[in-house]
Amino acid sequence: MTSLAHWRPSLLAPPRAFLVFVLLSLQTVAHLPIALGPDSWTPFFTFLSIAIWLLWFAVLFLIAIPSTDAWLRPNLNRLKWAAMVIGVILALMGTVEVVGVNLLETGRIETRGRGLQTASSYTQQFGYNDGTALTHAAGDALLDGHNPYSGVAFHDAFDRFGLTGAGATPLRQGAFDDAWPYPAREERQALWEDQKNNGENDPVEFETRVSYPAGSFLFAAPYLGLGLEDLRYFYLACAILAFGAVLRWSGKELWPLVLLVALASLEFWNDIASGGTGSLYLLFLLVGWLTLRKNFWVSASFMGLAVASKQLAWFFLPFYLVLLLRTFGLKKCLQAVAVVGGSFLIINLAFIVDDPGNWFKCVFAPLIDPMFPRGVGFVNFSLIGLVPAGNHLVYAVAEALVLGLCLLWYFFNCRRYPHAGLVLAVLPLFFAWRSYSTYLYPAAILVFAAVMADWKIQGGGSDSMVRHGPAWRERFNQARQSMGLGWSLGRRRFRFHEG
Repeated sequence: MTSLAHWRPSLLAPPRAFLVFVLLSLQTVAHLPIALGPDSWTPFFTFLSIAIWLLWFAVLFLIAIPSTDAWLRPNLNRLKWAAMVIGVILALMGTVEVVGVNLLETGRIETRGRGLQTASSYTQQFGYNDGTALTHAAGDALLDGHNPYSGVAFHDAFDRFGLTGAGATPLRQGAFDDAWPYPAREERQALWEDQKNNGENDPVEFETRVSYPAGSFLFAAPYLGLGLEDLRYFYLACAILAFGAVLRWSGKELWPLVLLVALASLEFWNDIASGGTGSLYLLFLLVGWLTLRKNFWVSASFMGLAVASKQLAWFFLPFYLVLLLRTFGLKKCLQAVAVVGGSFLIINLAFIVDDPGNWFKCVFAPLIDPMFPRGVGFVNFSLIGLVPAGNHLVYAVAEALVLGLCLLWYFFNCRRYPHAGLVLAVLPLFFAWRSYSTYLYPAAILVFAAVMADWKIQGGGSDSMVRHGPAWRERFNQARQSMGLGWSLGRRRFRFHEG
């Protein structure tokens, strides 16, 4: 009988795919230094948190690089063991969290008086946030025949979904003009109540606009039209469909690994439970990227849906177009621009025509409104006083500069490292004025999905190609060329080339 010490995990995947569990654990650990560190040690713990996120980017980049497989292969068995242990631990943590929150909400267990958070303070983070509330209100306004960009009842939306001023996004103007680095919770709540009592539905101190492109509420409107009230289940369905797409484009032998990654993605599920709306654009973006080799028109259409749903998808679009330009040539790139632009206009045109100025102010609110700095990136050095506070423009320039450098590098290397674009697309956000972790972690899911899809295309990886020999690769490439696709497989990885 084989002893446990000699048992080898049977999960099949390229070695670098198992590094995704390192990413998932780093995402969780990166929040702990600032959350748990003593106030007197804030600079140290801020440096530590940022260092963890930089390590996260390094590991994510390694996953996107095919040659990482050769480096990891000698220690593949240990890597699989570590991945399985981390994955199971994270999945169990998620299970305990779901059960614990349910018990707290039902009152079956109580934390009050034990030195922990009260039940209400612990569970209030799970529910609608201001973005979800305004998106829901926008969907209802659309169903009622109104233009959501013309304004929604800000206070009514908050009251309907149990939110208070403490959960609103403050702006650096009006009563908060001199607040730094962020207005206190009590201050936000008091001002919100005064404005509510005075009937102010468009206060300058809070973000009251529906600040997403029209796809954000158009796609949710049918769900709301069915009388379903909790919009989080819509975004949960989008997340399940996204992982379903990963399963669809992965070989069946990879399904256990994909399912374990899905269960271990704690921050992803916590974001949805907290009212995060990112799973909609992530679903479109994932399908758009994974279908690029299979069906150009489907790919471009889904990229259009992504950019028409949330601004974060805009950061991925330049890398997508660069990859098309360098792989298929200028004609295909221009066709993609037309399809993506057409999709965006089809979804947003009616609202643009109705009130172009108001649409622009709403959709570009994250860029033009004076928001307070927040997030996990380098802006934290300003928040703790180690770096002069500066202003939004300084960070915008830094973000644009990093984006330009990333695009320049990708232009010359995209055919060799096509999926590195998914990493570089979110790297500039780490230098931004607002750099929430929810802006970053979708890249981990996208890179993992791309690696899984490549593994299936390659017939099980480079070892399989060596085993089947040149004749197998020749038949595969002939089949692809007959479909008019400008890429082929090499001995150890597929390479993009100009078709």
